[in-house]
Amino acid sequence: MPPNEKSICQILPSFDGSSQNDKQNSWYLSTILNATRFPDDKDYIHHDWTFTLLSEVLPFLLNDEESSELVVNPDVQLRIEYFARMVVQRIQTHLHSNYFQKKKPPPPIKIAVVGGSIPEGRECIIQSSKIKIPSGSIMSNPTYCAWPYRLESFLNSFLGLEVVKVVNLAEEGTDLGFATRLFQHRLLPSFLWNNNVEDGERNGFDLVIVAYETREIMFGETANDGGSSSSEEKEVARKQQLNKFVNAVDGLSCATPPPLIIHLDDLPTVVGGNTHEENVIATATKQKKRKQQQVLGGDNILSVRYADIVNRVLKTDDDTSFGMEGHVVMTWIVAHALADITSQYCSSYQKDGTSAIKIQQMLNENKLNACSSNENKKESPCTFAWFASPKGAGTLSKPIELNQYILPHIIEN
Repeated sequence: MPPNEKSICQILPSFDGSSQNDKQNSWYLSTILNATRFPDDKDYIHHDWTFTLLSEVLPFLLNDEESSELVVNPDVQLRIEYFARMVVQRIQTHLHSNYFQKKKPPPPIKIAVVGGSIPEGRECIIQSSKIKIPSGSIMSNPTYCAWPYRLESFLNSFLGLEVVKVVNLAEEGTDLGFATRLFQHRLLPSFLWNNNVEDGERNGFDLVIVAYETREIMFGETANDGGSSSSEEKEVARKQQLNKFVNAVDGLSCATPPPLIIHLDDLPTVVGGNTHEENVIATATKQKKRKQQQVLGGDNILSVRYADIVNRVLKTDDDTSFGMEGHVVMTWIVAHALADITSQYCSSYQKDGTSAIKIQQMLNENKLNACSSNENKKESPCTFAWFASPKGAGTLSKPIELNQYILPHIIEN
C-alpha cells in the first residue's frame, strides 16, 4: 500500500539527529554524505574531504538538547504550517504517483534565493591543496558551485525524489532593495506564472530565502552613514528593509497563504572560546537562545543564524575565506532548518491530525494584507523582463538582440 502522511513524517524528524542510537547515527551520516555528492562527481573524489567537513559540522547541527518549539507570530505560523504541510503532501503525492504509475508527477516545490556575491558563487571555485574540481565538471561555474544549486541537488537526493526546484536570483553588487523591486515588478522567470494552476500549486514561489548580508540589506540606508547611526537605529533600518521585501513577495498572489520567507542572518550570537572544542561547547549552550531569536529578522520572517557555525567550522571570521567549504556547510544549514520546520509540523500532526482544518480556519480568520494591484488587475509581468539583470530572467544580452526586441515597442512622434 502507498504510504500515508504519518509514515512520510516519520522520515523527516530524524533529520535533527536527536536521541539517535549509534546505528541510526551511522545511517544518518551516510545518507547526508551521499546526498552531498555533486551530481557530476561520479567517482565522488570529494568523498573524504566532505566526510571530514561533515564530521566537524554535525556537532553543531545535532547538539540540540535545549531546543524548544518555534515561537512566532500568527502570520509566520500560517506560512510555516502551509509550507510544511505542502512538503509532506508533495512527497506523499509523488510516492503515490510512482505507486500508481501515473504519468504526471506533482509540481516541484519552488524555492527562490536572493542575495549578493556569496550565493552567486563567489570564491566557491578557488582551487586549493585540499580540494580540486573534477575535470569537465559544471562545478567550475560559480553558479553551480554555489550553495543554492547544491541545496536543490541535496534535498532531491536526500529524499530520493525530484520534488524541489531552486531558482538562484543572487547577483553580485546588488542589495535587498534590488530584490524588492524584482518582486514588485515581477521581473522573474516566466515559468513561475501559470494561468492553469493545479491543486496544491501556486503562482510564484513556495519559499523565498533572503541570503543578503547585513551590509547588503542596509545598503543606501545606514551602511554608508559614516558610523553615525546607533546599533538600534541600524537594527530598525534592517527590519524596515526586510519588511518592504516581505510586502513585495506577498503582493505576488492573494490566492493562498503567502510563501514562507527565511532570512539567513549573518550576525553571530555566540562569543566562543579560543579552541575548536570550546567553540563547540559555546555554540551548544546557546542553542535555546538562538531558537528564541529566530524571528529577529522581521515581523513576518523566520530568521536562521548561520554565522556561528560557518565561522567556527571554517575557523575564520573573514568571509573572503568562505570558499567551497562555506557553500557546502550552508547547504547543510539551510537543509537542516527546512527539516526542522517540517518535523515540527509532523510532530504537531501526529499529536493532533487536524492541522489542515486549523490552517483553513486561519485562512478564514486572517485577511491577507498585501494583495498587489498586479494580482487584482490580472496584469502580466513587465514586458521588458526578458532582458532584466537576474540570470534566471534575462535571455537577451547582445546589443543587436536588445535593439530587435525593443524596436517594436518604440513609438516615434
